[in-house]
Amino acid sequence: HHSEPYTPDIPGMELFEGRMIHSKEFRHEEHFDGLRVAVLGCSYSGEDISMHVAKFAKKVYIYLKVFACHRRDPKDFRPSFKKEIEQRPPFVHMTKDFVVFPDGSSEKVDAVIFCTGYRYSFPFLKDDIIAIQDQHVQLIYKHMFHIEYLNLIFIRIARQFLYFPMYHEMAKLAVLALAGKVKFPSKDVMRAESEADFQSRLKECNPPSHAHFFGGTGRRFRYIEELAELGGFDPLPPVLEMIFTDVADERHMNLPHCTEISYRVTGPNSYVCLNPEKIKSRKSKAENVFKDG
Repeated sequence: HHSEPYTPDIPGMELFEGRMIHSKEFRHEEHFDGLRVAVLGCSYSGEDISMHVAKFAKKVYIYLKVFACHRRDPKDFRPSFKKEIEQRPPFVHMTKDFVVFPDGSSEKVDAVIFCTGYRYSFPFLKDDIIAIQDQHVQLIYKHMFHIEYLNLIFIRIARQFLYFPMYHEMAKLAVLALAGKVKFPSKDVMRAESEADFQSRLKECNPPSHAHFFGGTGRRFRYIEELAELGGFDPLPPVLEMIFTDVADERHMNLPHCTEISYRVTGPNSYVCLNPEKIKSRKSKAENVFKDG
């Protein structure tokens, strides 16, 4: 599911004479030495790549600006990004050396990095087995099981979730299903539940392409509970959601240093921060967590 890059079709991009790559191709930040770089997209890859490029470019900062162009509210990120990163809205037009923003303003850039995700692609399956419409993989139950062929199981269709714990739960459920130990509802019920899940996302003003998107809401851990219920095993302990919430907050508010913070699970409902002094943006909250532990 991370094989076929998605690059938006932006008017004028064929005229651009600078370097243009997708985040999948990004390897060496030093390749952007001395350049003015526009990073389109501000999810995990966009954040990380912007930080890498800006960090290296400090040596030639007079010649370089990194524009993290995204749709999220700048207030969410202003305290977080390094000063070398200027936030702008997504650009809507390109020329041979400029990117143009919705208000008509523009910036001259030497390179563009598209951090715009991937397309679902299953070229090894016949079209009558799987259907993909606007990033919505259809005939899939619980974002895992093919409704017509329940032993055809997809791990990691879901996007933007707590990856390794959720992989773990999916793997447990898959093993039980292949062993014939999971009681699935009827095909009609599975179709109805899958459609209801899709419609609920649309009602939250998500685009159809977010059919398997788990970011920005409390869906992640409710989904984990659904997998556990279907498989008849205990769900993940609440402490993981607690830590995830704190880590997500810290990533938004303290992006340059969020990976320096360590946590230790002390029970199903408790944990400690091992270096609370590293938490700059919400230290009082971290200290309270530490005491509770």
